[in-house]
Amino acid sequence: TVGNKIRDRIESSGEWVKKMNEIMRQTQIDSNLSFELEWKSKTAFTEEELDTKEIVRLFKIDAGQLADSDNQKLRQHFQSQIKKELEFNAQANDSYSNIIFKVLDYRNWFEFKLYYKRKTGEKKELTNKVFSILSGGERAKSMYVPLFAAVYAKLLNAKSSSLRLIALDEAFAGVDNVNIREMFNILSELNLDYILTSQSLWGDYDTINDLSICELIKDEIHKAVAVRHYRWSGHQLEILEKSGVYE
Repeated sequence: TVGNKIRDRIESSGEWVKKMNEIMRQTQIDSNLSFELEWKSKTAFTEEELDTKEIVRLFKIDAGQLADSDNQKLRQHFQSQIKKELEFNAQANDSYSNIIFKVLDYRNWFEFKLYYKRKTGEKKELTNKVFSILSGGERAKSMYVPLFAAVYAKLLNAKSSSLRLIALDEAFAGVDNVNIREMFNILSELNLDYILTSQSLWGDYDTINDLSICELIKDEIHKAVAVRHYRWSGHQLEILEKSGVYE
């Protein structure tokens, strides 16, 4: 039963990654810098342990049809994992149930790798070294594009009545206007609603059809904050009469 549940979670996660890549592909057709995600299985650390690919293969077989040699492989693998965790947590006094939870947490059996591709180049892994030489806008894209795709892919499994909402604090800080415009375009294409806070971002871009904007104005003398309301229609920013003052 445990094996079946883990297998179903792994397959579901694999489909989620596929959806993310399809979403990123569709939203980056005309982009100079595009991204792709891989969810790669980890290799075994010791002779007693199995590669993730082998574990998943064995989990796909009905438990009653597993050969004795396969059962032995699984026993040795998880015994080795449990032994390592027991030794590692000897001083931490962690409970045995928590150790079993860690050993059976399939998320630790895989690792994410992000790849990037320029229009005129080949697909390469986005390592920390490559990330450090990217421009500010390109760095932001490498974080926001997979994030938006992940949210959207997850929402595909939600009820139709569920909120499609994303909230970002200090949104797009350090990103140039060209890339911010593209980020808003991706949000629009994915039909995601959003609440963003920023010290400088207004959101008056042609890639946004409709946006409510609140400007907070601090009054240090009276220790109050005034709220000025605006509406962006996609081509014009207008101030609204409605406003408020909060002490």
